[in-house]
Amino acid sequence: MYDIELCPGQATLDPPERLVYTVHIEAPWENKIIVELTAADMADLDITYEEMDYSNAETKRAIWTILERVRAVIGRNIDPYGKLLIEALPGRCGGCLLAFTTLGCVSRPEHTLIRKNAEYLTFEFNDADAFLDCRERLRIYGDNIISCRAYEHRGRYRMTVCSGMNTEKLKTAMSEYGKFCGIGKINAAVTAEYWNELGGKK
Repeated sequence: MYDIELCPGQATLDPPERLVYTVHIEAPWENKIIVELTAADMADLDITYEEMDYSNAETKRAIWTILERVRAVIGRNIDPYGKLLIEALPGRCGGCLLAFTTLGCVSRPEHTLIRKNAEYLTFEFNDADAFLDCRERLRIYGDNIISCRAYEHRGRYRMTVCSGMNTEKLKTAMSEYGKFCGIGKINAAVTAEYWNELGGKK
């Protein structure tokens, strides 16, 4: 988990001086990086969630900029010319959550995709063992999970998972360990508001 400063603009060796913004980064798996942008970040990059499309030159420039700077800071190399899946979700207060997943083979630039169809699942666990076993099970779905957040409240545990895969398949897997609390951003937002995020800022 990283909080780094990025300079928006084209990813060149000598970018023009611009405003500096802060972006939150997580690297949960070797082939995945999650970047959380605020509304100010989006404005500085001159992109919007609604207009985000990799066939669009402005989106490509913004994506290349983020990947170039992230590589410089955390040493993770994601080639924008390789086969890359970018999953995008609208964030809080006009921001955006981007998950970059490398798909393991080199391809043409047009094979990079931006996918926006994702769902939030919320599960509750009676004890830490069930919670930890479920989190370990999720590793096999790593390529299809955009983000996963863990919470605790009075000895109980919750997990909110944002996934681009078939939600029924993931729901079935997680139901072996905990109770399904609901689907959608509202359930996830309520958990984030009233539960303590493990490793988070609360």
